[in-house]
Amino acid sequence: MLHNGLSQGYKFYVGGRDGWVTSPSERYSQWAERNRFQVNDTIFFKYKKGSDSVLIVSKDDYYSCSTKNPIKSLTDGDSTFIFDRSGPFFFISGNSDNCSKGQKLIIVVMAVRPKPPPSCSIFSHNTSFFTATC
Repeated sequence: MLHNGLSQGYKFYVGGRDGWVTSPSERYSQWAERNRFQVNDTIFFKYKKGSDSVLIVSKDDYYSCSTKNPIKSLTDGDSTFIFDRSGPFFFISGNSDNCSKGQKLIIVVMAVRPKPPPSCSIFSHNTSFFTATC
């Protein structure tokens, strides 16, 4: 994982050194569970161009490994995807056989939290009014 600056988010390498493969050293679900993803974070998929691809799909297509109606296709071998919203994202291999063998990934992006207001101290001078210092 690398940090690209405050507004850019982090860059995550799917599969680490293994990349996007059918038999990673760590299951993709375990990898996703131990990371925290936020809006503007980027994930990077490395795979052999022409031999595989990454599809962003619906939840139903994820569970059925259907490659017919992807939301988006990543095919260049060094593919990046930037999370533009919170919620779940479903990724599968463009090869349905590979997907059936477990080459698929769900990432849940955390909700955007507003920054808390500055803390204030409230002082009571008497019972009729209060003074706040921020």
